[in-house]
Amino acid sequence: MFVWIIFAGCLGMCIGDQLRVITSCPTDDVSEWNKKHVGEELKMWWNSITPVHKQNFGFPSAFYNRQKKQFTTVSNSDTVIFISRELYGRKKLMWQEVDSEKNSGVIFGIATDTKFTGDDLTYIYPDFKTALVGRFKNGIFENGTEAVIIAERCYKGVKQIKTKVKNPEQIWKNDAHMINSTGLSPTVIDPFERKAVYVGQSAQPQGGEGLFAKRNFVAGDLVSYFAGVKTYEDNFMFDNLTVDEMWEAHAYYINFGDMSPSRWKVPVEMVIDIPVHLRGIESYRNTLAHKTNHLFSGTNTMFDTVLHPYHGPVASIVATKQIKRGEELFVNYNYDTQNCPPWYKKLWLKHMKKSVNKKTFGFLSNGFIE
Repeated sequence: MFVWIIFAGCLGMCIGDQLRVITSCPTDDVSEWNKKHVGEELKMWWNSITPVHKQNFGFPSAFYNRQKKQFTTVSNSDTVIFISRELYGRKKLMWQEVDSEKNSGVIFGIATDTKFTGDDLTYIYPDFKTALVGRFKNGIFENGTEAVIIAERCYKGVKQIKTKVKNPEQIWKNDAHMINSTGLSPTVIDPFERKAVYVGQSAQPQGGEGLFAKRNFVAGDLVSYFAGVKTYEDNFMFDNLTVDEMWEAHAYYINFGDMSPSRWKVPVEMVIDIPVHLRGIESYRNTLAHKTNHLFSGTNTMFDTVLHPYHGPVASIVATKQIKRGEELFVNYNYDTQNCPPWYKKLWLKHMKKSVNKKTFGFLSNGFIE
């Protein structure tokens, strides 16, 4: 709080390298409440936020370093954008990114300080329509309920929102600390996930179940989370497994530690796994990215990492092109072709045979076919 008092004083008095922002909302006007296309309007506004270093231009803002817990005018991978405007009394309308990793969502609140600690703060998913309203401590979601954003308006450069609670009987609680566990709600689908994707019969030969888009997406959109069980290979890849058992155990896990930003301090050996007994949606359906089938070409998503509001760091799939509602989702698993399951090897050879001429294919497959 002491750091912010100094910074706030500087906002009103200092000249020079003070950070200010401009947005699509006028800085000197309050608009009427809007209830149409609320998510789209909020997303366009958020993407319009532009930091500037010009006095008497826009309004004061800052970057917030979540590791050092201090404000700064310098942007880097450890900082997130923070903006606020006086509302009434000492109350402020405040917005802050959760993380610099794209698609990690934002926090909104009306409060007297900038710590984002309180019982009535809002986490907003990257669709800018779905939210969790409840208790936060220093910007970390602790518990709350699902909500939808039902209205928005411009308020002197920032957006103000109204929310409506849904499914009040389901209390979401932070379980980011839980290792070797599916979390606290394995059979309750995440609020964002429920609106984004669904599981159906894949169109791929022998594809089994696949994942499908429940709405339209554009390139860069978060499509689905990959949470599951945070664990280590030693907990399920045993030395006495047969080859078939090894590939079965291996089938639904992702090398999460290798993918994660170092600032998250995820152990490099950590993986996210969906164990055999949890691979049916009747046993686990909180997140569904693990149901995405593989293609070598013609994919429409890619693997990524993201901060989830109550799971913390997790993997995800992100759209790489426009995806229409009802389309099946595909991602390249990117296995090592010299160390991969038999089905993957078979598909790779088929793919290469279509992609290159016979002479090249014969060279590439030499020593590869058993």
